[in-house]
Amino acid sequence: MDNNNSKSVSVIMGTVLPIVLCAVLVVLDQLSKIAIRSGMKLNDDIDLIKGVFSIHYIENSGMAFSMMEGMTWFFYIVTPVIVFGCIYIFVRLPRKSRLMPLVWCISVLVAGAVGNYIDRLLKKSVTDFLYFKLINFPVFNVADIYVVCSVIALILLLLFFYKEGELDGVI
Repeated sequence: MDNNNSKSVSVIMGTVLPIVLCAVLVVLDQLSKIAIRSGMKLNDDIDLIKGVFSIHYIENSGMAFSMMEGMTWFFYIVTPVIVFGCIYIFVRLPRKSRLMPLVWCISVLVAGAVGNYIDRLLKKSVTDFLYFKLINFPVFNVADIYVVCSVIALILLLLFFYKEGELDGVI
């Protein structure tokens, strides 16, 4: 492969596809929330696995465990800061294959943040509906899954995959 083709593949794999992934994930999150809001009433509960897992529709103006309930203004400020910080890192990351896991994780993290931010802007709360009854875990949504999984992956990458100094000047 010549150098121009190599650069084109790098741009597509390292920039275009992660942005497309981010957009698709935001759309999937929003569609899941629209389906819940249009098909259920607030506080409705549908058991998928009796006593273990259900669809339980709530509106949450805080975060997990209803912490910071009613402090929507905090999320109006913090979410854009996090998203712009992620975009800053995304833009600065060299498109080397070794750094692609970081690029993809940032994409997923931004999708989760944006998905919940859209809810907060439009409704002043977040639609949550996934509930593990067995362990009484907080009700959550698809965007929350994106955030949690990407943060765990980022922590693992930073602790065990990237060597000391490898990301200097980027992060």
